[in-house]
Amino acid sequence: MQTEGKREIIKSLPSEYDIQSAEDIEEALKDLPGGIIKEMMEAEMDHHLGYEKSERSDSDDYRNGYKSKTVKSRFGKMGIEVPHSVRDNGVIRKLAAYVILGLTCDSHKEVLSLSVGDNESSQNTGLTC
Repeated sequence: MQTEGKREIIKSLPSEYDIQSAEDIEEALKDLPGGIIKEMMEAEMDHHLGYEKSERSDSDDYRNGYKSKTVKSRFGKMGIEVPHSVRDNGVIRKLAAYVILGLTCDSHKEVLSLSVGDNESSQNTGLTC
């Protein structure tokens, strides 16, 4: 169902991405998921910290910039900016979030496990079904 909000987004695409051809449409569509992921991470950070990006807080837990990452999707590889953000007893630490996804019989992805570890690795965890 096409809502008014969706119509506004679609109307803005030609000027935002200078769309002149079908290839330009494909490039715009490849760019959108990265922006959506970033906005979702920003909302999660706002929720976690209890205040929005432009607000000030007296908390010891605060935003600490971004790190560029490349993620793979069905649209190909895309770059995203991931917030930095773990402070443990006043010390900034780098931690990684590990997500294990499962595929249901009707081809929907579901999160099976979410955990935090000491570092990131692109190596296979060795989990098998």
